[in-house]
Amino acid sequence: MTDKTPQIHAALVAVMQDIEAIGKNHNNQQQNFKFRSIDDVYNAVHPIIKKHGIFCAPQVLSDTVDKKELTTKGGSKMLNTGMSVLHKFYAADGSFVEVTTYGEGQDAGDKGAHKAQSMAMKIAYIEMFAIPVEDKPQDRDADYTTPPEIVESDHDLAVRWLMGIAPQFKVRLTTEQASAVFSKIAEAEDIGLTGKDDYKRACTAAKSGRYNLETGEPATGGKCKCGAECPPGETKCPECMEK
Repeated sequence: MTDKTPQIHAALVAVMQDIEAIGKNHNNQQQNFKFRSIDDVYNAVHPIIKKHGIFCAPQVLSDTVDKKELTTKGGSKMLNTGMSVLHKFYAADGSFVEVTTYGEGQDAGDKGAHKAQSMAMKIAYIEMFAIPVEDKPQDRDADYTTPPEIVESDHDLAVRWLMGIAPQFKVRLTTEQASAVFSKIAEAEDIGLTGKDDYKRACTAAKSGRYNLETGEPATGGKCKCGAECPPGETKCPECMEK
């Protein structure tokens, strides 16, 4: 009898057993933190996934690519590029496991997209194989030359945060869409968005599950057997729950 068990799961476990910790041996001079470079991760992972017959096929999800011009405190213009990338890890039998990660890169020229894709790949490798680190956890790097102290409004920061968590709810948003959704949720919660505390309250509401992050409308739990709308997380409408 032919064994049809997918090979990818055992192969991934074998990689995790063989891979060693990767130290944060590089220093971001502008923001003064240590990080693991993408080259360090590639060099550590490649021989092991090769040994166990795994390859990764990354695909940029084009509807998530977002570009935005930012200004440093020194007045320089930088282009921030963000994108979600789908990574499929294949075994020799064609079985695969996929993971989607989000990366951002900032550059004054045309390298922002490359940096964003490299960041997404590095996160995919680190999280897929649970690669440990040899020193204290620090913020992940985008590149050696991460621009210092980008000036962003509370609203811009909230919008970027919403774009980052949206894939957890199986939603992908552009900057314009995320801005509209965030404002709609704040309006529904009667939050004026005049200060940091207001934005924190709106963020809490956005991730509560009470709203559809694709539209900003209140989320529903689907249809009850009687045809009425169910509250979020429920399979019956309030009237049927009382019966």
